[in-house]
Amino acid sequence: MVANPFGDRAAELMEAKRGCIAEKTYKTTKARLRRIERDMLRLKEEGRVTTMSPAKMLPEDIKELVVYRKGKKVSASDVNHDIAVMGQLCTMCDNTCVQKCLAKYPGLKPVDKKECRLPPLPDATYKLILHRYNTMDHKDFRAIRPYVLVLLYCGTGARNKELRLAEMNDLDQEEWVIWFKHVKGEDSYGDPRPVPIPDEIIPVVKDYLKAREDFLIAHGVHPSTVTALFCSMNGDHGAMSSNTIRKLKTYVERDIGQKFELRDCRRAFGQHYLDNDAEEQDVSNLMGHASTKTTNTYYCRRRITKSIKNVKGKW
Repeated sequence: MVANPFGDRAAELMEAKRGCIAEKTYKTTKARLRRIERDMLRLKEEGRVTTMSPAKMLPEDIKELVVYRKGKKVSASDVNHDIAVMGQLCTMCDNTCVQKCLAKYPGLKPVDKKECRLPPLPDATYKLILHRYNTMDHKDFRAIRPYVLVLLYCGTGARNKELRLAEMNDLDQEEWVIWFKHVKGEDSYGDPRPVPIPDEIIPVVKDYLKAREDFLIAHGVHPSTVTALFCSMNGDHGAMSSNTIRKLKTYVERDIGQKFELRDCRRAFGQHYLDNDAEEQDVSNLMGHASTKTTNTYYCRRRITKSIKNVKGKW
């Protein structure tokens, strides 16, 4: 008799996933399964589920787990991740109880509000940030660094870590293209990608590179020894932390009197190109998406007014 059917089968699933998914995803999934095991054990002790064995679970058992998690007021995304991993676990045991549960109880699966496309950074806000930068002393490294960072997030559509971990040799200063190597899913499905820097932001980057060089020399550091494009201002001058990135964004927010998220910059990147007649597939490629569906669903879509203008006279 198997002493721990859930834990044993969960271990089998994780062994099958080893090397197939990113290390961070692997650790997150493993921790999720351990937590689900504790939840199922509690439900079993309360008589709300019939078994701890993924091979023998019923649609009603899955329903009880989902209802329990929703009762904990966790996010819809978190509940949906639970459903997904339980689907994988039970399917591995030739048990389709999760699929049957979702079919039998319509509406049980919560709607993730993040599935709707949020608005991009307003064009007026982008122009305000650029205008504010142009009024600054471009030799003041501390002052311009937050602005250059935000403008590059807008101009390249980079994810947080993609620009944060970019290095000097990732920047082609002849073609003015930046290569993002630390992409989403870099250990598995993600591919490095080049993104052109917009013409109006190239002078901003040039100013930053000169100020960066002067700052490092003034602190007794030879610029060639510092690989991080956006280096920290102390210690070994390595790549900045995510927390530092957030602080620099907050600095810009306070200075211009408007709040925004870095993802707003990413959405603005895609929307700006679509508004200027770039092909959806090209925009999707530059954003590092596997398909235009992801781009359209979560980030940007051609405005209906633009579509009407484009089709006029083509009937």
